[in-house]
Amino acid sequence: MCLIDTKVNSKHYFRPFTGDCRILRFKPAVEGFFLQGHVLKSFTVQTEIACEIKCFVEHGCVSYNFEPSDEDGIYICELSQSDHKMHPRALARRNGSTYRATEVDFIKIRL
Repeated sequence: MCLIDTKVNSKHYFRPFTGDCRILRFKPAVEGFFLQGHVLKSFTVQTEIACEIKCFVEHGCVSYNFEPSDEDGIYICELSQSDHKMHPRALARRNGSTYRATEVDFIKIRL
């Protein structure tokens, strides 16, 4: 079994997993930018941590956009199957947005 550790705001989240274990490391947030044209899934969330967890759980997610919605306390979380390295011209400025890429690795877990 693989326990995946994600550190968010000094808290650790663990998820058990067997088989191919995806290791996701979140890069520093880039304020005022978003990755356009590569949205895998879109959600409304209440916190950026919730967006990060959705990216962690979604197997194809390699980056996310996070921005306020028109509703107070509700944010838009866009999971992307691409990042600024694969598509550098897709990274664009947008006030209020936050873009965050990841590093993804896989290891095989055998029991």
